[in-house]
Amino acid sequence: MSLNIFLLCYTILILIQPIFTDIYLHNPRGSNNRHNENTPERANAQLSFDSQNNNRGGYNVGDDGAIYYYANSILPIQWTNQHSCNDVNADCTLILQYTCNDSLRDGASTTTIPVTVAGEQNSTYRLTEDLTSYLNCRVRSRNKNLFTAEQNLGSSSTSTRQNPAGTRYGYKCTSKT
Repeated sequence: MSLNIFLLCYTILILIQPIFTDIYLHNPRGSNNRHNENTPERANAQLSFDSQNNNRGGYNVGDDGAIYYYANSILPIQWTNQHSCNDVNADCTLILQYTCNDSLRDGASTTTIPVTVAGEQNSTYRLTEDLTSYLNCRVRSRNKNLFTAEQNLGSSSTSTRQNPAGTRYGYKCTSKT
């Protein structure tokens, strides 16, 4: 009996292939573009940025209460990632991007922030980048030296290979030039 269970477990382990997922930030808790939804699915894929999280992943704002970090403390970073990083033919680079600004806020709405001064000043909306930066992005030409595959891109910095139509995600400039 024990041998049968061992062989069954061994066979299952051999047949299971590794599964790689998009990046999900666990500590500190990452939103993956979710907000205060009461379900596992995000309500608005265009809330702040293009997370490509397939409507799931991340932590809703307010889950388990607020987290406080203190100056000079050590903050461990934990994540799960998919695509690449476990293949000799794939180059994997993880970049931790963060910002500090007194005007950043979670807001309370799952509606995308309007492209107006009133929208930027309305604390109901999530604000992760300022309106001026986004407006500059819209009028700035994209970096034409970047790989585009066979995509027909717009001319502004809002158009990239992964976002050829320049879909808006909050005030996020999809192409940093």
